[in-house]
Amino acid sequence: AEVTAAAVAEREYFELLDEGGYAFIRCSPARGDADVHAGADGAVAAAAAAAAAQAQRWMDRGMLLAWGFNHEEALHCFAKARSVPGVGAACRAMAHWASAYALCPNYNNPCMTAGELRTAAWHNATALELLTPSAARGAGGGE
Repeated sequence: AEVTAAAVAEREYFELLDEGGYAFIRCSPARGDADVHAGADGAVAAAAAAAAAQAQRWMDRGMLLAWGFNHEEALHCFAKARSVPGVGAACRAMAHWASAYALCPNYNNPCMTAGELRTAAWHNATALELLTPSAARGAGGGE
């Protein structure tokens, strides 16, 4: 299934924020991703929101490192963002996309090895797979 802009907007996979001329991408739980439960004190807590916040810190760190041309360390941060327990499929998809971005040619590394190309293609394919509505439904709306 093809991922369309409407499907992405409907699921609220991520938010694009424009802050003073800078664009930021924020992971946010998609509708249905939040594991809402009553805590011991009766308050409602969203476990997915906490996981998304932790993944967001790793994404922010990774993007700053990538923008500073420290792609190797950025890849480590994106891997950490993907591995946060309870993080939704949307955040994992963003982290896969960011890994592909960090592997691509840049000012300091204008060439891309065959291995980097295969790995970047795998990250992009995995991101798209995570964003397909059927994948989200099969995972109960998010993981």
